[in-house]
Amino acid sequence: GIFATFHFGHYRHVPLELTKSLNKGNNFSLDIVVDRESYDSELELTKWNEIKQENNISYIIAEENISGLKLLRLLKQGGSFLLYLDGNTGAGEDSKPIEVQHITSLIRLRSGIFRLLLLTKKPLCLVMADLNSDGEPRLKAENLRYFRKENFEQSVNEIYTIFRNTLINHPELWRFWYRHHLFVNSWIEINNSMTNSPSIDWRSNNGLGLDITTGNVYKLDY
Repeated sequence: GIFATFHFGHYRHVPLELTKSLNKGNNFSLDIVVDRESYDSELELTKWNEIKQENNISYIIAEENISGLKLLRLLKQGGSFLLYLDGNTGAGEDSKPIEVQHITSLIRLRSGIFRLLLLTKKPLCLVMADLNSDGEPRLKAENLRYFRKENFEQSVNEIYTIFRNTLINHPELWRFWYRHHLFVNSWIEINNSMTNSPSIDWRSNNGLGLDITTGNVYKLDY
């Protein structure tokens, strides 16, 4: 199957649980699509690399020119792969990125994987690693989603809306806040009736501030 997730919560458990659930004694293997930066940084994670090998998990580097062909071959052969949608990288420039709402910004999301699913008529299963009402980690698999020409961009936005709502509830669990500014097209005007300044609980090095209570992201003037 084709699975997607985000670098959110206990995200490393997603591929492990997928291999555990889908391995029916047929030597099931799972390919994970990762960006070059993540691939290079994880080479030093000895224990994680051992766990990957034990569970037949391999990496496909998104920026490689043949990554798209590898994914297409996997789909034709009935293989499975997991994609981190917030990695948002690939081979070359995306000529038709899709604009989605993050929280208070509109960002560019690469469209290649969604167009591949549209071409092959394969469904996508989104798996989120978030917290339950008691604050305990859990994995939640959404319903399978097919992509069609008539509502293509709407379907992509609906996928991202699930992540956005999860992110607003627990913004501290997203690993990739430091990349957010790389993909911003514009900022959404916020009609804020507060007379006091917002509570800024976290500041980035590039002038963004996060209010954990509301999930609002602000552009700061220093």
